[in-house]
Amino acid sequence: MAAVRTALPAAEAGSLLTFGVVPDHANTGYGYIQARPEGTSAVPVVSFEEKPDEATAERYVAGGEHFWNSGMFFFPVRELLAELETHAPEILAACRRAVDGREEDDFVRLDAEAFAVCTSDSIDYALMEKTSRAMMVSLDAGWSDVGSWSALHDVAEKDGDGNSLFGDVVAEGCRETYVSAASRLVAAVGLDGFVVVETEDAVMVLPKDRAQDVKKIVEWLKEQRRTEL
Repeated sequence: MAAVRTALPAAEAGSLLTFGVVPDHANTGYGYIQARPEGTSAVPVVSFEEKPDEATAERYVAGGEHFWNSGMFFFPVRELLAELETHAPEILAACRRAVDGREEDDFVRLDAEAFAVCTSDSIDYALMEKTSRAMMVSLDAGWSDVGSWSALHDVAEKDGDGNSLFGDVVAEGCRETYVSAASRLVAAVGLDGFVVVETEDAVMVLPKDRAQDVKKIVEWLKEQRRTEL
């Protein structure tokens, strides 16, 4: 709530706010926001940075001007619409057509065909990197987006060896490993810093420090039109 209260005056003045998480380690799985903090005030965004390599992430954390991009935003609707009109008019137009063609019963159902033609883009790329109104409030709240298997392991309950084991799992000589078995016995031996996920139709095994590379497998599954996707 303190971060929201800090963001409120700047939002009311017409800025588009994002929350930058104060990093506690050099994480290569997050995008970063560069800003020059001034106490707890909202400050202008200098730049948005892509997910870095390890050396760059370490430099970001040491420099004190880079924050994890939380993907959380705070702004008045009128300012959002005005900036979309300027920087992403095709996205705004597609959304308006989807709303205009909506059907209402117990739910509001947007026009699927109208929305399907909307450009697939994130708010970071489509708007926040282009607007001159972007500001950031720092957030120091033990945040994680739990956006990867390694992040899930970080927040999961662990045994004395740092393992998180779910389902029918036997682990011998393993440490700092996440294993999830959904439909059968999974036996793991000597794994250190791994993720193992078993479901009825697939098994995935990867080192925790390669957790972000799951997206490469997802893209391959899409290209191959595999049902396991």
